[in-house]
Amino acid sequence: MSIPNQPMSGFNKFDIKRVSPSQINNYSCRRSRWVIEKIFGKIVTVGASAHRGTYIEHGIKHFFDRDKLAKGDLVADAVAYGVKEFDKKCKGMLKYEEERANIEPCIRKGIEELRKFKLMNFQLELHLDLNGYQVYGYSDFVFQGDVVSDRFVVDLKTTKRFPYKTNNQHCRQVSIYAKSLECKGKIMYLVPKKSGIVDVQWIDIDDTEKYLKQAEEILKSMDLLLWNCEDKYQVANMCPPDLDDWIWDDALIKYRKEIWGY
Repeated sequence: MSIPNQPMSGFNKFDIKRVSPSQINNYSCRRSRWVIEKIFGKIVTVGASAHRGTYIEHGIKHFFDRDKLAKGDLVADAVAYGVKEFDKKCKGMLKYEEERANIEPCIRKGIEELRKFKLMNFQLELHLDLNGYQVYGYSDFVFQGDVVSDRFVVDLKTTKRFPYKTNNQHCRQVSIYAKSLECKGKIMYLVPKKSGIVDVQWIDIDDTEKYLKQAEEILKSMDLLLWNCEDKYQVANMCPPDLDDWIWDDALIKYRKEIWGY
């Protein structure tokens, strides 16, 4: 196995100019999905659950966009906006009704937690040169705290339960954003309950260098693999699918059979 002579050599061989935190995490944790999406360029359709967080974030952003001196219930207005946008995108999708019920309480809880801060940016495109590897992504929120120098990025995660141990995927993602902006990184987990209550947990990313080192080592592995493969089918052969993974819905099974034959 030969070693690339410089970072991004393997990526360039497959005309991959940009790598995102989600691609890093997919390669690390669900490599067959990375092959399907990035190497074979398949569009993976997802149900309403995959869009839930996006429209909760957009509802919260709508609250901050409104003039705080405006009349009316700004929180209710933000909820209505988030639900409306969710409906436009997700109506008819798998788990639509179930996830729609989570939009309002999560927007309300998110606003309750974040309204004391000043929103600086939302969905800001970021770039990080990680020792030669070019990583691009979009932050959720960038806030300013009590003082001008107290700037931090917040990545919002809606989940069914709090992580029982450190989620390295989430920490890698936020560390990339924080390093790109040279600021602190935080994760805010929202866990909606059937009762309508939403539990919240904040995680401060204190050791960004540790997670950046993880990301760099994963990028090196990706680069090495691509450098030593002649075509996309050889890449697939080096990344056999885990049939016990939770990702295999009907669409992904179809792609899996097309690529790996089983």
